[in-house]
Amino acid sequence: MAKLMFNTVTIVGTGVIGRSWIRVFARAGCKVRVFDQDPAQAKRAVDWLAADTALDVREGFIDEQTRAHTLANVTLHADLAEAFRGAGFAQESGPENLAAKRAIYSAMDKAAAPDAILSSSTSALDIDAIAGDLPGAARCIMAHPCNPPHIVPVVEILGTKKTSASVRQAACDFMTELGQKPVVLNFFVTGFLLNRIQAAVVREAFLLVESGVANAEDIDSTIKDGLALRWAFIGCFGANHLNSDGGIKTYFERYAQTYRDMIADLKNDAPAFAPETMAQIQRECGFKLGAENIRAFGQWRDRMILRLKAIKAKHPRP
Repeated sequence: MAKLMFNTVTIVGTGVIGRSWIRVFARAGCKVRVFDQDPAQAKRAVDWLAADTALDVREGFIDEQTRAHTLANVTLHADLAEAFRGAGFAQESGPENLAAKRAIYSAMDKAAAPDAILSSSTSALDIDAIAGDLPGAARCIMAHPCNPPHIVPVVEILGTKKTSASVRQAACDFMTELGQKPVVLNFFVTGFLLNRIQAAVVREAFLLVESGVANAEDIDSTIKDGLALRWAFIGCFGANHLNSDGGIKTYFERYAQTYRDMIADLKNDAPAFAPETMAQIQRECGFKLGAENIRAFGQWRDRMILRLKAIKAKHPRP
């Protein structure tokens, strides 16, 4: 295995995102030192890691040696300073609350070595608001993943106004070493890239349900059996480019006004997200409640994405 930029990593916070990050770093060969203010939560995260890797062995995605290597790289620590011992990189995945993030980052800034990079999984907050006024602001960065990061590789990178260019580049390079796909924001916008694009689709999907244009299952089918099949390989702009033999420029020369008309027809209202709409969507899409059902659905999603990623890797873009 190639030598990594950072051999020891600290995980702070072990919820759904934090536990997935543990696997990202550990499978790449990092020594992963895990801290959570709730030791029981940290133990649950390690138990999840053991169970999820065991499932992957049973289904042939990894072998037992790889699983054992991953698990051996993880240690739990009850003290934050101890968790930072020897770490060159930290990934924070605490509560999505500005006051909580600021408190966690202040503690990390004190506990970490002066040259360690402090990275946040925040999904909505500006990293400058979280860490921009800290003494170590120049080594602070956002690395927002798509959930779950051990399955979906894209990671959004944004620094504070004081973050050095070398830290930003190092974060991107390290994420690439780990098998992730870093994408860089030039400045903060609400929702970043991923959630902002997702919010546009969610808004229209909900409004189509609320207005009765189609049922929820057909709306989801339009995405998963239509748009998403193209997007998974060529993205939004790639789909536009291939919609005309002349490419994207010719396509929008022909259809720009059609898009203007559709965009003008889109409602500016936010969906109500009413309980009855949630019940309708759940019923029409056949979603089952209960922790076991949701866990099984998530495991199926993860393994289908792994299969799709394998196909993409085997057949690169010409």
